[in-house]
Amino acid sequence: MLSENSIITAAPAPTAPPLSNAELIEKAQEETRRAARIAASFENLSQSDFEDLDSIARLCNSANRTLDQLKARLAEREVSR
Repeated sequence: MLSENSIITAAPAPTAPPLSNAELIEKAQEETRRAARIAASFENLSQSDFEDLDSIARLCNSANRTLDQLKARLAEREVSR
């Protein structure tokens, strides 16, 4: 369970220019690569601390939101055809 001190990242501001599909894919890939690097830095859970696990969770959640954006965009494209 996450503690009260857990950092929750907000969705990007709606005023930011929309990313292209390729940029969304690259963003999600980079977020998952960063999470994997953190996870690979320790051999078992006893070597990790809450900050490591929190960072992994935040990166995975962000990647999931990014992929959801791409999925919605592709679904809209299919409907408009």
